[in-house]
Amino acid sequence: DIFMSVPGANDDYVGAEIATFLFAGSETTSNSLAWLVFETILNEAVRDEMISELRSIDMGSLSWSFAESGEHAESTIAYPTFKQVQTELVYTTMVWKETLRRRPVAATGTYRTTTEDVVLPGSKVAIQSRTDVLLPPYVMHTDPDVWPNPYEFDPLRFTQEANQKRNSLALQTFSSGPRNCVGQTFAHHEALTTVAALFRRYRFSLACKPEHISEHHSLTMRPRTDRASGLRMNLPVHVHRVDATSA
Repeated sequence: DIFMSVPGANDDYVGAEIATFLFAGSETTSNSLAWLVFETILNEAVRDEMISELRSIDMGSLSWSFAESGEHAESTIAYPTFKQVQTELVYTTMVWKETLRRRPVAATGTYRTTTEDVVLPGSKVAIQSRTDVLLPPYVMHTDPDVWPNPYEFDPLRFTQEANQKRNSLALQTFSSGPRNCVGQTFAHHEALTTVAALFRRYRFSLACKPEHISEHHSLTMRPRTDRASGLRMNLPVHVHRVDATSA
């Protein structure tokens, strides 16, 4: 109803908007969350510190009932409030941002078209008007002049002190400027809420060797197993339920 109320909207317009929500709003975040799971499996110290923070927060909970083997059962899962995501998930946010740096989902970047002749600041590179310019986050996020040891997964790159020393445009996961990703705030809260709920309740381990997981680049970048793994999955993991009160 909202889409059809837009002046001039037709079936093609509505279909394009729905496709945008499904693709840009779901597939991208799920791929980034898969990379976060992968990186925290490889970096146990990071995972443990993140879980310690999550368990220190007094979160709300959601309960539901279901039938299991013909019997009534109930389950409860904890999740943070909007305000807690903003103010209390400090280290978890750093892990999330480091995942976006190390494994940018829109790795090949976005195009921008110049509207006038320009010279890139700090250089003598001249670009003519109406030139298509590709801004690839994958390349920018592995620049050692900006990100020392760029292939190391280190959430401490995103402490408040480190952020202040770095150019605010260095992280380009969501692009920047007036045409940046309109859904970045939603993606941020969606992802951190999911991470908080999952890692308080479950542990993950790889179902194959790490070297069998590679970066698959298409419109988005996602993990993918190779043929040697014998598995046809993006990120094969074992999921282990943990007691809600355990450390």
